[in-house]
Amino acid sequence: MTLSDRRWRDRALVLTGRGATGVLPVVLLSLASRSLGLDVMGIFATALALALGLAELADFFSERHIPRMVLSDASPDEQTGRIGAFNSLRFSVFLAFGVVAFGVLALISDRRALPATTVVLLCGAMVLVTKTQYATALAVRRYALLGFGPLVSLALAAAVAWMLLHSPFRNLWAVVLAFFAAKLGEITLLGIQIPWPHVSLDAGRMREEWRQTRFLFYQGVLSAAHARLIVPLVAAISGAAAAGLLSIGLSFLGIISLAAVAITVPAYRSVLDLGRSHGLSEAFRRTRRDWTWAVALSLLLTAIVTVASQPLLRVLFHVNGREAQLAVVLVVLSGTFETLNLFAGSYYHACFRDRQLFILSIVTMTVSWVALATGVASGGVLGMGLGFMASRAVSVVTLYLPILTSMRRPDPAASVTPLGRERPLGD
Repeated sequence: MTLSDRRWRDRALVLTGRGATGVLPVVLLSLASRSLGLDVMGIFATALALALGLAELADFFSERHIPRMVLSDASPDEQTGRIGAFNSLRFSVFLAFGVVAFGVLALISDRRALPATTVVLLCGAMVLVTKTQYATALAVRRYALLGFGPLVSLALAAAVAWMLLHSPFRNLWAVVLAFFAAKLGEITLLGIQIPWPHVSLDAGRMREEWRQTRFLFYQGVLSAAHARLIVPLVAAISGAAAAGLLSIGLSFLGIISLAAVAITVPAYRSVLDLGRSHGLSEAFRRTRRDWTWAVALSLLLTAIVTVASQPLLRVLFHVNGREAQLAVVLVVLSGTFETLNLFAGSYYHACFRDRQLFILSIVTMTVSWVALATGVASGGVLGMGLGFMASRAVSVVTLYLPILTSMRRPDPAASVTPLGRERPLGD
């Protein structure tokens, strides 16, 4: 098999896995909406967004950072110690913020639904473990696991949800237990192939790892607020039905982002193999062909999903209102913006520009929340869609301005040191 063939195979495997990951919420939300109604689906969607946001918050961008450590010139013992401390930090953050997430859930959820939504929140711990296992799989090029692990999860979720929703057990618990079964099966499969995440409670190592990765955590906070916590925000402002519509739009948007993810993940891994990029412009040049493919595919997928979204909303979700359908379409039209933002973030991480990306993310997160809150408060679900699309467009401009600037002049932060001997990652 030639190098080109391997790259396309790797992309296909990542696309399969991320496709299953993106389709999983759509399947569960669709089954909930058709069988239980839009309001119940909105309750589940809000808890699911909190669980996924909590896992993302505690992840510290492991899929970007663990390969950086594995490919450094540190000794195996040093790598093991650093990864163990890194994982300990992440699980500690999950526990701490899990208490906060439960408080938010209790505040905005119906009391009768709280036990079921709490189980959804606890599933976030399994999501965090699988994220760690997938990061390890990427570092050692186990692309097959990145492809088939999420596929197993999707199959389990669909089977369990369908059985429970066609039984006397036809309520919110049906989709909750389906999500739990999906994550349990996925984590079991990965545990057979990939070692369970190593942890180290060495306080000194944990302090040092925090110093190295603190900006990854800060950015994770902003990312969770930017991409996940907007659903609870909409639920608090406009109710469960509006939150459900946004969740549907985000699920469709996740399908569009698959084109970028399938290309970005192997491309990022290849960039690290070549050593640390000397600047943002060099990272972009190394992946220019991949970037072009991803943008072209995302444009095509955006057009397809936009055309298909209205009949899908009627058939899968029983959403027939014109204004509600248009709101979802506006979210879907942000697909290419999401692709551009995903690639831009990988350039900053490849150059160890964690601090700069965090600062820029403050701007994009603030714009996202203000635009979305203003839109839904003043224009209902239609304003929500317009605000979402505007915020994603501003994010593209914010992240690409430094990249375009670096193409016109030497990057002052450039370094020619090999991977693993750069200044601390948080700097």
